[in-house]
Amino acid sequence: MDIQAEKYHLIQKIVHLQDSSIISKLKELLSSQSTTTDWYDELTTSQKNAIDKGLQDLKDGNTLTHEQVQQVVRQKIEQLRQRS
Repeated sequence: MDIQAEKYHLIQKIVHLQDSSIISKLKELLSSQSTTTDWYDELTTSQKNAIDKGLQDLKDGNTLTHEQVQQVVRQKIEQLRQRS
């Protein structure tokens, strides 16, 4: 379904709404969408530092392929099984 049809269906549902709490939540949602806050600005310093470290690791080539990660996980699982 295209975006215009989706909007039309939403408008129809809104017109028939009787629950004022849902209408309030819709207004809240729509007003929050109009702000220009970037999600990054809402992250904690710790989260931003983790992202920066990850980006630096990527630049420095400190990465693993999907296959390498799978191998590490398999080895770890095998070690844990042997301990049981």
